[in-house]
Amino acid sequence: MKEIVELCDLARHRTNDIKKTLRNLRGVTSVSGAASRMDLENKYWHLHSVLAKARSTYSRLLNLSKTYSSLSSPDSDAALSDLDASLEEAKPLKTLLDGMLSSIQKRDAMQNFKARIATIIEEGSGAEFLETTTPQRLVAMGGESNRLYQLLVEGKGKQYGALELDSSILAAAAKRNDMFSTKQMKALEERKVEAENVVQAEMARNKAEAEGKAKIEAERRAAEDRALRQKKFLADERKAFTENSARLADERRGLGVGAVVKIDGLKNAQVRFLNGTTATIKGRSSAFGDTSGHDRFHIICHETGEVKSVLAKNLVSLVGVDDDEPDANGMNANPAAPPNTSVTTANRDWTCD
Repeated sequence: MKEIVELCDLARHRTNDIKKTLRNLRGVTSVSGAASRMDLENKYWHLHSVLAKARSTYSRLLNLSKTYSSLSSPDSDAALSDLDASLEEAKPLKTLLDGMLSSIQKRDAMQNFKARIATIIEEGSGAEFLETTTPQRLVAMGGESNRLYQLLVEGKGKQYGALELDSSILAAAAKRNDMFSTKQMKALEERKVEAENVVQAEMARNKAEAEGKAKIEAERRAAEDRALRQKKFLADERKAFTENSARLADERRGLGVGAVVKIDGLKNAQVRFLNGTTATIKGRSSAFGDTSGHDRFHIICHETGEVKSVLAKNLVSLVGVDDDEPDANGMNANPAAPPNTSVTTANRDWTCD
């Protein structure tokens, strides 16, 4: 259900608000911790506003979860649990502020009445209190119906000092024709609509903010992905250019793939017998896993049919040499490759130097 999801999100915001407020009020552990009476009152009413909003959200989410139990989820249960834990965590500080405010303000009966109503709201009993209280009980608490009405409608535009009221509290008050006049009940009904609109607007802002963050994150990831693709493309282009340049350079030296060359200058006693023989170029050794970086080529020796890795300086290009012209040993310098030159890499590979 969409409303449960949105209320879960709002509950997490409420939990964070409580934690942030408690961190900011850690230094207020005595009367000396508040710079002034005004400072203490601001802290008190700010905490009240945070707790009342949290309690209202908790009640709404709890009621929805009970009504639509099949739609409840670990996410909604966790949101309720975290918010309830934060409300419990705030109680000691709220009690401390209650005592501090009482001691430095010496509030009269009316001020005490307002504080008692505030506590009832914070405990989540605001709507029930408005449904069941009596004029006599209000007097016993140090107030009366008109004073209660003033508390319910005061505070438009004020940041602190006014009760934080949700629509359920104002709806209950708007039905009490035994305590309020017709005009007062109409004003309370209007305030109820305003309070509900405020909550809906806040949920809409939270949703828009979450969607905005998600969009920014998606754009960031898309840009990152584009950058990675562009980087890979450029790297592939550089690699292809380098390989093509090397291929053209090899062909200009007569060492292109398929070229027939003469082996010359090998020093190792085990392979010196190959000097003067011919071979066919298979390709650069780097293409076959050689990472030494040396200018080496894999060749198929016509003499043995084996695959060897030989330095370019030990290979003599036969491009442009007459096939019938004998070399110093009286052999054709560029004889045709024997039939067994199609040897695969399964032949013994080793390096000749």
